[in-house]
Amino acid sequence: MVFSCLNNTQSAMCFFIGIQEKPEFIAKRYQRKADPIASFTPQTQINGFAFPAMPLVCNDKEELVFGNWGLLPTWQHDQQNAKFTLNARLETIHQKPSFKESVQQRCLIPVTCFYEWRHEGKLKRPYIIQSSEQAIFSLAGLYSDWVTTEGNIMRTFTILTTSANPMMQHIHNTQQRMPVVLKQADEVAYLNEMPLASFAFPYEAPLIAF
Repeated sequence: MVFSCLNNTQSAMCFFIGIQEKPEFIAKRYQRKADPIASFTPQTQINGFAFPAMPLVCNDKEELVFGNWGLLPTWQHDQQNAKFTLNARLETIHQKPSFKESVQQRCLIPVTCFYEWRHEGKLKRPYIIQSSEQAIFSLAGLYSDWVTTEGNIMRTFTILTTSANPMMQHIHNTQQRMPVVLKQADEVAYLNEMPLASFAFPYEAPLIAF
């Protein structure tokens, strides 16, 4: 596996992911309908701070949908504030104004990997993390439909994070956090609004890192 380091390595939580499959394949994996006119180019490295449109599996739609990374609540006026909501701490989700109205608006973010950095003195060592069981796996997320200044509805989303498991404690040794990675068997339960606390560490799915 070839890994090229990203330019921005100031990764406080989960800000860099990869999805290397086309929408049709993703839709088949989740048994959803694929929008024939939707376009998404598989990418090895995706930077959340670009607020990219990503394929999502949401609990209000039967088809694969697209949403922009960085959740914007309905009352938010400035799209640039999405840089503060790329991630949401699972433990405090009910207390934060930006997220509490979206607690039941669940989505799965299909990925083939995510990235994190280990700090070793002045050196930042990049790691790529994948599922040891699935080519495509799911990060837990929440979504919100935001109205743009032009009056268009834009779906936005955030990735939930939890305390790091032992492997991620070693890799993400500054913040000690990781995205909530769902077991495939629990994806439907998550979408069906099982309490979020059920997915906090020590809940974990099998991962490998390079």
